[in-house]
Amino acid sequence: MTDALASDPAVDTIATASSVPLNGAVPSVTTRAENGPTISTAFNDVSPEYFEILGIPIVRGRNFTKQESASETRVAILSAMAAQRLFAHRNALGQILHVSGEPAREVRVIGLAADIVTCCIPWGKDPALLYLPATPATSANVLVHVRGEVESERHWLDTRLAALAPGAVGDIHSLDQYRAVGLYGFRAASMIGATLGGLALLLTLTGIYGVVSYFVTQRTKEIGIRVALGATTHTVVGMVLKHSLRLTAIGTVIGTGLAIGMSRLLASRLVFMRVFDSAAFAAGVLLVASTALAAGYIPSRRAAQIDPIQTLRYD
Repeated sequence: MTDALASDPAVDTIATASSVPLNGAVPSVTTRAENGPTISTAFNDVSPEYFEILGIPIVRGRNFTKQESASETRVAILSAMAAQRLFAHRNALGQILHVSGEPAREVRVIGLAADIVTCCIPWGKDPALLYLPATPATSANVLVHVRGEVESERHWLDTRLAALAPGAVGDIHSLDQYRAVGLYGFRAASMIGATLGGLALLLTLTGIYGVVSYFVTQRTKEIGIRVALGATTHTVVGMVLKHSLRLTAIGTVIGTGLAIGMSRLLASRLVFMRVFDSAAFAAGVLLVASTALAAGYIPSRRAAQIDPIQTLRYD
């Protein structure tokens, strides 16, 4: 299967790994540093091409070699956060780690890799990740970087590999598909939030319209007298809209405070969420203010057209 992939002109790079990023929980082991703490670290057996194919930089030290993978050399690469937790301010390169498992083993740190999201998008970047050299026994997954359009190449490889080795390939997915699954919960919540926000905006419109209409009805005689004394249409419209915007301003201040508080609460539970998005809050306030003006405009125009003579008979 690997030979078939390597000979395919659409295939650029091939890597192997025991776990695929964004594809769910990653197994973990207990890792202890010499003269240091013991922590739980996720681990992944990867080939040297893994870092290149996913664009994960080796920030210090070096990558695995093919000889180290073939000979099962006891070396390891740590994620940056894992190195910080295990060795604090010490240099992690060259240090020995005691790794639990069957069998337990000691490995030497040869490199530090940038932090990534291995498990799930809602969980964020791995708090600690240990890379070990992949062997044929641990290479359960093959990662392929292709040239051209991903979905058409995925379908072609699926068909070709199924013909070459029936049953050897469980499934083929693109990382975009894994990412879409990881983001689905956020997008579903966003759509639900947008729907509820639309309903709230509709209630805001009808509420402001009703309140302003009632305000105009209650002050019909006053408005008629103002018109009789020379108040212009703009003056009357401005007076009614000012009342409408006063209500809107009070609601906006209270609502913005509650929204900021809720965003802080959600941000404490979810990663990759900004506590305060000024553009989103500004757009929300502008939208509510605009709809409030629209809702108050019709009653204000009706108020400006009051006949002063009719108000003399208004009870």
